[in-house]
Amino acid sequence: MNLQRLTQTLGPEVIQGLSERLELAHPRLGGLIQVLLGRSETLWIAFRPGVNLALLDNVVVLEGAFGKLDVSEFETLPRWSLGTDLGAGWRFHEREKPTERSAAAGVYQRREDLIVLVSYAELDSAERSIERGGGREAALEPPERGVVSAAARLRPLARTLESSAPAAARVLAQGNLVEASAELGPSGLTAEIVLYYGDEATAQRAARAAGLLATEFVNQGEYVAILQGLKIEAVGRSAILRLHLDLPTLGALLSRNSGTGPVEPIRDFGDSRKKAAFFAFDPHPLVR
Repeated sequence: MNLQRLTQTLGPEVIQGLSERLELAHPRLGGLIQVLLGRSETLWIAFRPGVNLALLDNVVVLEGAFGKLDVSEFETLPRWSLGTDLGAGWRFHEREKPTERSAAAGVYQRREDLIVLVSYAELDSAERSIERGGGREAALEPPERGVVSAAARLRPLARTLESSAPAAARVLAQGNLVEASAELGPSGLTAEIVLYYGDEATAQRAARAAGLLATEFVNQGEYVAILQGLKIEAVGRSAILRLHLDLPTLGALLSRNSGTGPVEPIRDFGDSRKKAAFFAFDPHPLVR
């Protein structure tokens, strides 16, 4: 997630909302989350799909200018250790297992530019990736485009929707992978979601089902503008959803959901490939 561009485009309320959500997953960190987000340019999040933030196994990576920040100085529960020098510019802080499963049990810091929060269940995989230089094979790689991008394995994602959205779960369960990205520009938000399937016939069925689900969703809510800007098609073994929302519509949707004010005009876009946002819905470490 390109935090600077999101703030410039949508206002500081967006970062405040993100901070609140991260604090739900990582409680009792003594204000550490707000400080980190305030100094960050780019955010990566990896986690297992689920509906309860307090139960998510996760890895949160922040890139920015952290200076001499020392996490052991924050009033966390439990407290952080003073830290261990791992060499190559890395330092590791740990603490006793937190009560909340999703809360960070370890923090890796690389010099002054990178901080990694690791929940308890992901400490071993983070150690393999960061300290030993090895990671899991076939790790998810979100597309490097847009201000926000994501990748997820479809079947685990489908299982989390079986009770709340069974029709959507059935569509997802037939596929292998989904990639998504969103870009902010002078004309508004442009997003693309690509669902990968094993054969063309399944992709075509998924595209038709996705169209019916989108129509049903929009007709039940106040989001007609979403349907107007949505195009769904099957291309080979993929079902592709493309969405465009102009800035007034995007601002209205965000205001309705978060209580924020109108969206200000975008003034600076920069290079989206340099500081894009990446979410991987699988908690393998994202640091190489």
